[in-house]
Amino acid sequence: MLNIFSVCSGLKSVSIPNSVTSIGEYTFYDCSSLKSVSIPNSVTSIGGGAFYNCKGLTSIILPNSVSSINMYAFAYCTSLTSFSIPSSVTTIDNGAFEGCTGLIHIYCHAKTVPDTKADIFSGINIENATLHVPASALESYKSTYPWSYWR
Repeated sequence: MLNIFSVCSGLKSVSIPNSVTSIGEYTFYDCSSLKSVSIPNSVTSIGGGAFYNCKGLTSIILPNSVSSINMYAFAYCTSLTSFSIPSSVTTIDNGAFEGCTGLIHIYCHAKTVPDTKADIFSGINIENATLHVPASALESYKSTYPWSYWR
């Protein structure tokens, strides 16, 4: 599903069918009018750059079936103010949320801190954003890079 909708100008919302198991690399790259996406429980991974530069994206809900968020998957989605990472996510790759300057609430539901390859929050104003994690895992997040940026 590489580049299937990339650089689309009029697409405002997408409902992905249950037959899809992954969102491919750069699938919705630079779809600036895209505002909301509905992802089914069949999806297990979000490909690199899948929603890169979707500046109009305000709403996306990842189901508990997703286990990996790849490089720059949501980079420069500047209209996202809140993002929820399901407990099923075990890996978040480099720059996944880079440049998401509108993010003020990040909810990570994983009780085991997801493996991160590099700085996934580059360009986010940490002072203005709140990281929400399970109380039972708070100390683990505090001692693991890059989650430890939040105090």
